[in-house]
Amino acid sequence: MAGQLKNLQTHVSKTLQDVMQALGGEDYAFYNFEIKGIAETERAKIQMAIKVLVPQSQRTTAAKKIKDALHRTRNTVVQDRAGTQLNVNIPNTPSGKVQYIRLDIKPIGTGRGSAATAVNECGQALYAEYAFNKIKGKIDITKPISKEDLKEVYDGKNVDVSFEDIMGLDGEWRESSILGANELWERFGKGKTYHFYRQDNNKLWSHKDGFMLPTNRDAKRKKIKNVRKSNRKYKPTKRETGIYYSKFCNYYCIPKSKRKKFFSAYKRKKKAKRKTKKRSKSNKKSKNKTKNKRR
Repeated sequence: MAGQLKNLQTHVSKTLQDVMQALGGEDYAFYNFEIKGIAETERAKIQMAIKVLVPQSQRTTAAKKIKDALHRTRNTVVQDRAGTQLNVNIPNTPSGKVQYIRLDIKPIGTGRGSAATAVNECGQALYAEYAFNKIKGKIDITKPISKEDLKEVYDGKNVDVSFEDIMGLDGEWRESSILGANELWERFGKGKTYHFYRQDNNKLWSHKDGFMLPTNRDAKRKKIKNVRKSNRKYKPTKRETGIYYSKFCNYYCIPKSKRKKFFSAYKRKKKAKRKTKKRSKSNKKSKNKTKNKRR
């Protein structure tokens, strides 16, 4: 770390000391961090960028504790909309312009493996559930959503991802989930919805409804051998309103071959093969005769 701080501007050091102290407290310690960049000039807006790595479920908690600690040392902190990025203002800059140290609170192992994928997918389902069954409309992306409302529509019995892990989603993923929920409401929220079935290796069809676990049985609890003939009229429950998937749309196929998955909707023109002229035996013989005569 000492080698990385050689290029650090002198007016940044005091704020950096406050940041380092804020990473640890009486009941927490977030010292797993990486220095992502240091400005080479005094005029740069971001003088230093630090990535603080914490468990997925502690991201919002870590951001709040670090922010509160910086406020106690009289530092000005600007927090982004997602709540996981902190811009710590640097006072008395030589240029007189706004400069800061940026802290990005990131989850350990973000975007890798099936565990991260499960969190992202459950986050998308949670916001869709919130739009359809809580507010019954589009989500205003400019306004914060209370954790109490999200917790009300969260059902931990049917998912293997905790509510805290979903709340620790990256700001971009959270915004993407909200936009996806709004798109679904725009298309299907006014009395219409859709449902997908997938044919498995055992020739049966399976499907998944919201937070429910995947199943290969229809509304009458019979195994789905034919989607067209299966019962798709679901009765209302304590948590879900009854729904009837009355119209069968169509089938579509995704090839198992990795090579065939990358297809285009447009037909590609086949490259014309170059035709190579084959010399006949008679031509070869005549050429050989002429060569012999010249010799």
